[in-house]
Amino acid sequence: MGRNGTDEPRIDEGLAGTRYLHTDQIPLDQLTPYPGNAKRGDVEAIRASLRKNGQYRSLVVRHIENGPLIVLAGNHTMRALAAEGAEEARCEIVECDDATARRINLADNKLAELGDYDDRALLDLLDGLGKDYEGTGYSDEDLTRLLAPPASESALDAAAPDLAASGPSLADRFLVPPFDVLDARQGWWQERKRQWLSLGIRSEEGRERDDGKGGRALTFEGWARRDPEYYKKKSAIEQRTGRGLTAAEFEAEYYSPPNNALAGGTSVFDPVLCELAYRWFSAPGATVVDPFAGGSVRGLIAAFLGRPYIGNDLSQQQVEANRAQVEDLSCRGLFNASPPPPPASEKRQSYDSTDLTPVEEHGGHLVKRDDLFTVDGSAGGKVRSCLALASAPGVVGLVTAGSRQSPQVNIVATVARRLGLPCRVHVPKAKGPLTPELEAARAAGADIVEHTPGHNTVIIARAREDASARGWTEIPFGMECATAVEATAAQVANVPRDVQRIVIPVGSGMSLAGVLRGLRDHGLDHIPIVGVSVGANPEKRLDTYAPGWRSAVSLVHSELDYHQHASKTSLGNLALDPVYEAKCLPFLSPGDLLWVVGRRGSLPPHDASIATPIPKWSVGDSVQWVKDLPPESADLIFTCPPYYDLEPYSSDPRDLSSMDYDAFDEVYAQIISGAARALRNNRFAVFVTGDARDTKGELHDLRGATIRAATGSGLIYASGAVLLTPLGSVPKVAARTFSGTRTLSRVHQDILIFCKGNRSEAARACGDVDIHLPDHLASEFTKSVEALASTPEPPPSSSRQPLSPGGTSWDSPES
Repeated sequence: MGRNGTDEPRIDEGLAGTRYLHTDQIPLDQLTPYPGNAKRGDVEAIRASLRKNGQYRSLVVRHIENGPLIVLAGNHTMRALAAEGAEEARCEIVECDDATARRINLADNKLAELGDYDDRALLDLLDGLGKDYEGTGYSDEDLTRLLAPPASESALDAAAPDLAASGPSLADRFLVPPFDVLDARQGWWQERKRQWLSLGIRSEEGRERDDGKGGRALTFEGWARRDPEYYKKKSAIEQRTGRGLTAAEFEAEYYSPPNNALAGGTSVFDPVLCELAYRWFSAPGATVVDPFAGGSVRGLIAAFLGRPYIGNDLSQQQVEANRAQVEDLSCRGLFNASPPPPPASEKRQSYDSTDLTPVEEHGGHLVKRDDLFTVDGSAGGKVRSCLALASAPGVVGLVTAGSRQSPQVNIVATVARRLGLPCRVHVPKAKGPLTPELEAARAAGADIVEHTPGHNTVIIARAREDASARGWTEIPFGMECATAVEATAAQVANVPRDVQRIVIPVGSGMSLAGVLRGLRDHGLDHIPIVGVSVGANPEKRLDTYAPGWRSAVSLVHSELDYHQHASKTSLGNLALDPVYEAKCLPFLSPGDLLWVVGRRGSLPPHDASIATPIPKWSVGDSVQWVKDLPPESADLIFTCPPYYDLEPYSSDPRDLSSMDYDAFDEVYAQIISGAARALRNNRFAVFVTGDARDTKGELHDLRGATIRAATGSGLIYASGAVLLTPLGSVPKVAARTFSGTRTLSRVHQDILIFCKGNRSEAARACGDVDIHLPDHLASEFTKSVEALASTPEPPPSSSRQPLSPGGTSWDSPES
């Protein structure tokens, strides 16, 4: 019998005919290759591995009394060591008979060939090396093979194109084929761009500045692009002054623009590129961070596609213009802005808190949907409890306390607005922008009062003092009151008797206390509960409101910090709160019921395809702004930095476009590092960049500076693309610049794609690419087609055919 009680023979050196003696460093000239070794190994590949990895495996050498030391396994490693100049090798010395020696040699050569690979696991291993495969025996060709479609699919493409064409094309699946050349000249691309702009996107607004000559200039598409003589004039002034000039100095002190400058007006960052970046590299509901926000287009497209957007810009004027556009678009119903306060006749509308929220099935599990009790977007049992407290006779105002991430502050603010009551929320003070919860509370009309220190005991005490001084009603921190327990207990009535367990997120513990009370009241106390603690220890509160809870509850702790969002935030097609319910998913087992306590109102609706969260812009220095971003709070970085001093935005010394190149690179790297810190693990970052000319007309490598800064911040350089756009005015200046300096006119932009963590996991976090437009946008696009029917048509081809590197251009980041 074997060691595990089976008939399998156990491994025993005596029975196996091999006895291990010792491990030693043996001079190579004392080793003898195995006579007649049939394997023909790749010595050069082994040499590459030795150079990169060292000798990580011993040779197996047979000791024969008064005979030679014969290498049974590792013959080609021995040759590779000799070729690399090594004098000795690490060897495991064994004793065995002739037959066993022959079997060891054959087995070592053959057994590895008999195994197979898990291609997904192999891809993950290779992905972890970036593109540095040296010493592994793998190459880019191997990676291409792993990524290629199955042979049957390839055969279908080659032998039966008519059948292949009947399936979805790359364009049908991804909007345009995901190649490393993106061609914005295509008719479909141009039509899509016109549709986006027809919504009223005016990204050029806010980019005017004082030109120093009593007029206004447009800061993004500068004179360097519009005046063919620009660099000639600039060089002449530099020779006269004896020093190099930045573009900002030259234009402010010496430059006189021509009256007939080419390509007047300001361009708009391509909204189709935004759409592709968001759809390809993030999931609906993903938070987008943009440290070089500029115009409104990246924020607006993110919002239209259901991605919360947070951007920063140094220009107050620019940010105000962006916010004004949001207001205009909200008035047209294109954003899900906070609903207006209800008419006085509706403010005291009656909500029946005894109505049972349903039990549904999602992802193979029963789910108690207490999040379906809603008041103006805020959802869940805490809303029900707050409404009950706030609707009591004599309530004239509401005060509460909560963390900056807590949904309670927005819940109380929303209920107060619905009931026509003033509201104040007390929270810890912190650097950086307001959290989505606090932004939503402020939008609902609440006064936000921040405190230092921001311990829970401090904010609770200040809220209580505030409520007492004003004669308002305090909504307890964590909804800690008997009313909350009773309201939740009533909801247990429709829980099926045969569920195996109830799994519930635990913050303050009040919802858990209510469920325990309800199980007892409805004769269901045979059902055990798994409480997933996501924050501070709730035990004292449970001892008060649910005595004896320990006999009925297994309290487990999420591995994630309270402020950290779960990576998986859905159960089947049901979106979950990333701070609470989503952290329960690792603890669900077959037969369990997940109790959904609620869903914060600042999140997109469950149907993320129609969510249009309001984009947020702040004003300030991005060096500090990225430092203030919470760690791992972003799902995608999408941005386009200034192109050194090519287009001066301002004379502010903090403005990258006003810095010399070395200072630019240093500060630029700091900003990228801070943004990378804010990016969640297994997520992507996309930068739109390109080379820029220095004061002498020589190219300066912004693309390389971006790669160095990103990889230096721990991001992996994952892939990239060339973006080709319409030529515009380039043909008018190409002959002159080529004839004068043999300069090739730049007709493309670089799209650089980085990943924090594992690319395969990041791709899984993005989910399938959704190419569908929300219904209200599709309707607007249809209207735009009709409105543009009388305008000139785009280039003839309107199909999304495979892309070719045709003559197209994008002279500046916005075109």
